[in-house]
Amino acid sequence: NAHGSGDILRIDGRGTVQDSWLHDPRGVGSAQHNDVIQSTNATYVRILHNRLDNQNTQTSCILLKADIGPISDVVVDSNLMNGGGYSFYWYDANYKITNGKVTNNKFMRSPTGG
Repeated sequence: NAHGSGDILRIDGRGTVQDSWLHDPRGVGSAQHNDVIQSTNATYVRILHNRLDNQNTQTSCILLKADIGPISDVVVDSNLMNGGGYSFYWYDANYKITNGKVTNNKFMRSPTGG
């Protein structure tokens, strides 16, 4: 149960997030960019069986954005994503995201508008 920071969790390099409740990202100032889970450069990402809540109308529950380096070997499976401007954001920027699998996820629209 993690909550209340700008980005709740960041995965760079290698990381697994499993069976967690991550919610209510909070930013500071007018230029808020709040993701529940964010990765911008990783070689092994597992996001499995989590509840991810973003009450904001901007950004995401999961942001995979290959702008600092490539992202590869990604599995996003059996999560509940609730809210955010984008519930799930997969974005090739300066680099590419490769070898990814997104399966068995459920999506909701947050009652507070995210």
